[in-house]
Amino acid sequence: MRRQPDSRSWRGVWSGLAFFFLATLAAAEPVIVADPELSAAATALLTQARFDEVHALAGAPAPADPRPHRPCHAFYDHVLAGIRSNAARAPIYERLSAGASRPIIRRLTLFQRLFLPLAWLVDRRAHRFQRRGIPIVAGDLMPVAGLPDPTTPPRWRNRLDPAAARQLAADLKAYRRDFWASVRAADFAGAAELSYRVLRQVERLEATAGCHLAMVKHFLESLGLGALHAIRYVEMSQGEVIPLAKAFLAVQLLPFDQTLPLDLEAQALHARGVGIVVNDVPAIPFAAEWEAAHPHRPR
Repeated sequence: MRRQPDSRSWRGVWSGLAFFFLATLAAAEPVIVADPELSAAATALLTQARFDEVHALAGAPAPADPRPHRPCHAFYDHVLAGIRSNAARAPIYERLSAGASRPIIRRLTLFQRLFLPLAWLVDRRAHRFQRRGIPIVAGDLMPVAGLPDPTTPPRWRNRLDPAAARQLAADLKAYRRDFWASVRAADFAGAAELSYRVLRQVERLEATAGCHLAMVKHFLESLGLGALHAIRYVEMSQGEVIPLAKAFLAVQLLPFDQTLPLDLEAQALHARGVGIVVNDVPAIPFAAEWEAAHPHRPR
């Protein structure tokens, strides 16, 4: 009889990959730190998703949509498109900034490259749902296209003062903690609402301080959209998608602590009229989707 893989064997595979990811990350760039606890949680959730896939019962819920759907590598392709976009735009920023943009581009590209294995794993776990018409991952990421020209000057050129930056860092730390607590509890509605509230807070700060916080906003929008869409995916799959939905959000949350430092570094170039980062993140319609779903909630 063919031996079926158990959760412990898969956990060893994923844990090894996670360990390699974290060790390489730490060795390559000391300023980039991935939370081992969150990475372990993402690994465990991916393990559970794989275990559920291997042991799916013949009497599993019927597909939400009977038409065949082609699975895709949306997360991997999204990260790869970001790497290629950075590579294409880097010489322009280097020229505009007299070389001062190099550390920012290097940090972005490094993390994106090291992120590719986890993106690939998430995509693999998403395929069985995508075949059933449940577009998890594929329906949650915006194409890296339609970006402003890299020579476009930033709208705002101020730098966030140190006191405001410290307060924002504390607020984002609280957001990260509370968002993950909601996701762990499969409270995707709560995670989405929290993301919306913090996003609007950051937008108000941008306007009053006259500075850009583009990467912080990009991650808040991406996390919020993923959580908002997860509500529907859970209904479509009768709950089967929950481990993968949690893992997808956990993986996205891994680099969140690096978003504010990156924005603060970019603000030094914004003051010189170089629109790095703010010109380089695709638009994400999270706020519009959340407001459409909650027309009577305060904005």
